[in-house]
Amino acid sequence: LFLYPGLALMLIGTAIHVLLLPGPFQLGATQLDVHTLLYGGGLILVGAQGVFFAVLSSIFAIAEGLVPEPPQAKRWFQTIRLEHGVIAGVVLVLLGVAGTVWAMSAWASRGFGPYQPHDAMRIVVPSVVLLALGAQTIFSSFFLSLLGMKRR
Repeated sequence: LFLYPGLALMLIGTAIHVLLLPGPFQLGATQLDVHTLLYGGGLILVGAQGVFFAVLSSIFAIAEGLVPEPPQAKRWFQTIRLEHGVIAGVVLVLLGVAGTVWAMSAWASRGFGPYQPHDAMRIVVPSVVLLALGAQTIFSSFFLSLLGMKRR
């Protein structure tokens, strides 16, 4: 219910980013630019939230005995740990920070004066998406770890 639509949204948002990061894209009479890039970032974040919700709700349903545990679940729990999610989230946050530093450096090189939004947004939008996605990944990893704990 949430996994495939979430993955599709993330894929579409990522495709939009790949298409528009180098510059505007002409699609017939329509020019796609930073405004569409921003919507692509939104698709990535909403899609990721759908994927996280799918995983977390599945784990909850298994832990509560609402659905049978799939055979590969034990292998997933032995392979994927809290640390993996936190590390992935931290890497995403660090990439977002690096993009933010890059955007700030570009602005500083202009004496913190006027900075063309079309130029700035190509750095800022992906950086903000990475920061938010990293935070979502870290928080979801901790919640996933809580769901995996034994209850009394």
